[in-house]
Amino acid sequence: MAAATLLAAAIASAATIQQGDLRITVLAQVKPYKLPRVGTAPIAVFVSGHLQNAKGGIPPQLQRMTIRVNKHGLLQSKGLPVCQTHQIQPASDERALANCSGALIGSGQFWANIVLPDQGAYRTQGRLLIFNGRSSCSASRHLPRPGARFSRPLGQSLLPQIPSGRAWPSRSRTQGGRPGERTPAVRDPQAADRGRRDAPCHARPEILAHIYTTHPFVSSFVIPFSIRHVAKSPYGTELKASLPQALGSWGYLDRIKLTLKRKYAYRGRQLSYFNSGCPAPKGAKRASFPLAYAEFFFKGRTPMGASVNKTCGVAS
Repeated sequence: MAAATLLAAAIASAATIQQGDLRITVLAQVKPYKLPRVGTAPIAVFVSGHLQNAKGGIPPQLQRMTIRVNKHGLLQSKGLPVCQTHQIQPASDERALANCSGALIGSGQFWANIVLPDQGAYRTQGRLLIFNGRSSCSASRHLPRPGARFSRPLGQSLLPQIPSGRAWPSRSRTQGGRPGERTPAVRDPQAADRGRRDAPCHARPEILAHIYTTHPFVSSFVIPFSIRHVAKSPYGTELKASLPQALGSWGYLDRIKLTLKRKYAYRGRQLSYFNSGCPAPKGAKRASFPLAYAEFFFKGRTPMGASVNKTCGVAS
């Protein structure tokens, strides 16, 4: 599952890690196999991941994941339309595509268990859509609270319920207003400097995974993956996600299949969201190196980490 956002993968490469009765298996493929020695080229990635309880039953709930991707993998989103969480949550897959089709970067399927108190576990599966996203200062005011985000019957509106809250007006002269004059301001109530009256908004790139199912009842979720540049490291990009925050305490995601691919035009140029090169030494026709390091965090367990390796050929 963590490999869902890996930017390039070894052709038919697989990694399996196990801790006690918990086993995680990831398989990834990339096309094309041959890539430039210098620079990058567009790629398409297929990924499948499986969490298993070796003794049977439901695997423990995945709490968080962190993925560090090798610096030879590149995310390119310049000029690509951006989707925000409130546009696709809550929403059916059709509505999510209607609102954000221009930002689509991948699709696939998922399998999970919904565990409800005093009701047992329900097996579910559905469609998964991946969008190019960006965090928004106002997003928290458009999202249902975590406890109310889980599902909504089809007969009811899938539009988000906006919690009541402070409108954050401003009388500050720093925003161009005269003393005593209200002027619009964009602020992030979650900002580290929230104590300052004029806390700035810093929107950041994200990857949004939209999950939709109709069984055992209509439900939609969005898992945001934050993206951060890592300096002075063989891993140039870090992605983080918190699953219970997105899925609620009921969702136990255990299997996923994805195809990640998106080419688009921007200012007369053909670009790709997923790109990679093959850093083979001069004279060598192929190279193998750690593509990424993924770390998984489960409640009440020691974190599990593993490297996924990549093998590539040099394009002539």
